[in-house]
Amino acid sequence: MKRYIRTIIALVIVISSVVSLQQIDADDVQKKNIQIVEGGIEDKFTDQNLLNYVRSALKLSATEPITETNIKKLKSIQINKSVGNEVKQLNGLEYAMELKTIIFDYHSIEDFKPIENLVNLGIIRVSNNSTPINNFSLIGNLPKVSSLNFSNTKLDDVSIQAISKLPLLTHIALTNTGISDISFLSNLENLNTVYLSENKIVDISSLAGKSLQNLWLDDNLIEDVSALAGNQYRNGLYLYNNKISDISALSPQTSDLLSIVLYGNRILNVGNINPKNVLASKASFQRGEISIGKIDFDSSEIRVSNPLVGFEGYGVIEPSLDSTHEDGAYIFDLTNNQLVFDMTKITPIYNETTKKHSVVMSWDQVDENDSDIRFQGRLVIYMEPINKYTVTYTDGVDSEIIFADESYTVKEGGLTPEFSKEITRYGYTFDGWSPLIEPTVNEDVTYVAQWKKIDTFTVTYTDGVDGEEIFKDQTSTVYRNDPSPIFEGEEPVRTGYIFKGWSPEYVGVVAENIIYTATWEKITVPAKEYLVIYTDGTNEEAVFTNQVNSVPEGAATPLFKGDIVRNGYTFEGWNPEIALTVSKDVIYVAQWKKVELPIEPEIPVKPVEPSDPNDQVKPIEPQTPVLPSTGVKDNHFSFFTIILGISFISYRTVSRKRNNQ
Repeated sequence: MKRYIRTIIALVIVISSVVSLQQIDADDVQKKNIQIVEGGIEDKFTDQNLLNYVRSALKLSATEPITETNIKKLKSIQINKSVGNEVKQLNGLEYAMELKTIIFDYHSIEDFKPIENLVNLGIIRVSNNSTPINNFSLIGNLPKVSSLNFSNTKLDDVSIQAISKLPLLTHIALTNTGISDISFLSNLENLNTVYLSENKIVDISSLAGKSLQNLWLDDNLIEDVSALAGNQYRNGLYLYNNKISDISALSPQTSDLLSIVLYGNRILNVGNINPKNVLASKASFQRGEISIGKIDFDSSEIRVSNPLVGFEGYGVIEPSLDSTHEDGAYIFDLTNNQLVFDMTKITPIYNETTKKHSVVMSWDQVDENDSDIRFQGRLVIYMEPINKYTVTYTDGVDSEIIFADESYTVKEGGLTPEFSKEITRYGYTFDGWSPLIEPTVNEDVTYVAQWKKIDTFTVTYTDGVDGEEIFKDQTSTVYRNDPSPIFEGEEPVRTGYIFKGWSPEYVGVVAENIIYTATWEKITVPAKEYLVIYTDGTNEEAVFTNQVNSVPEGAATPLFKGDIVRNGYTFEGWNPEIALTVSKDVIYVAQWKKVELPIEPEIPVKPVEPSDPNDQVKPIEPQTPVLPSTGVKDNHFSFFTIILGISFISYRTVSRKRNNQ
């Protein structure tokens, strides 16, 4: 059992050792060629070339380890690239706490992390580095740095702001680093020499108030040098190959060693700067080219700002004209600070390539007071003739003439003339010009009027009658906001009706489709009325009260209201028969049938025995039965009602005949 356990333990140890050997991280991969000396910190180095240099600098033998103690003796590292010794990583230098100088030219260093805590560093030079440096901003953790040189190493405007945290910085070289923002220089009070050539710098305001030994700002995009006013530059100010036109803000320099190099600019004003100081000994001043813009060659005289301000006052600049010209082709008007060309005496040179005209002024003279100073220069003044262009306004309509075309001839750069007429077109609104009108004229242009069709609607008048045609529909097409058309012709007429107007009511202007429908009121003729009388037809009794109804002609005959009952009779209907509708006066008389009852004889009364036997009592004879009164002859009231109705009907008939007559 114990042997089995020992076997298991041994197996675990072996497996653990194998796994440990396999767990190699990225740094271990890079260290596979590192020569490790037991007891040292060589394993911290990930770059063999750097390790070899450190071992050599510490004068260690191949068997002596680099330790945390002996590496502190390392004060300086300077590795100039040669075949096979390129340094890429600085790992391991974090132990060199006394390091004061590092110089790596033409290497490929990638990361500054290993040196972020080397607070004794004073000089850092990593120039011509082939790769961008990660964590460059960590340089702000090194407060003793006095000299930085990262020329020809790509940097960015964000990370370089960390340089502002280096208060002891006196020398900085950031030539060709691709930067444009140098605001980090504002708080650096100990600067002495600044190299910022070949970048993208425009704003140099952070250099205000900083007098320096040397300032190199050549080959940038600088136009304004007013921030340098009042500064002194003991050895030199290098501003060549920028976009500077005015150096009048530069203060006169007091140093005899001063050299202000300005070639490659287009300086129009030197102010109080002595050209001798500008040029330095045995130097030449190449002015280059300027453009004075558009010139009206039809003018007899052209005045431009003096491109030689400051020079002509020393009596050393007397340019000649290379262009075809006559004497007196130009003068310097010092009062107005202008160069005046007499266009009647000069013919500008036309360049087919640039498509521009130019006047070339050149000089080659020795300073009359100092033969060691020679003034040479050539200035090309470009003059572009002001062209004349045609501006045309047209209506853009082929089928009709809305307005006649208007054309104007205008000098280039002149204000665009306005169209002079009122712009109207029936059925359309004016919607501007195409193309949009430019404020000034710089080419031939035709402005075409743009139109937007106004919405159209239909206005219809209809009679509103389905079964017949009173008048034909009238339909008109009109534009939005036009007056609504009125009905054409006489007022509509319809038999039996009165015209009452239109629905909807007439609107003033049209904003939608409208249908005006005629409205009619029927002419009402009073209907004839007739009497319908119900009577019981009896004279001696009133079976029911007569019912008298006044009914319009054609109306349904009203029915008798109530029960029809007569003692001893049955109701047999009406005479005449009741009509369905009323077409005349009529009296409906109730018809009766008498109920025939059997008559029982009276029982004879028994004779009363006389008290006196001698009295003879005669028997009582039966009476003749009397029937109740019936019929018209027995009903005087009913008879009277019939007579009254007949009279009323006769009166109505006579009245109608008179009215009809």
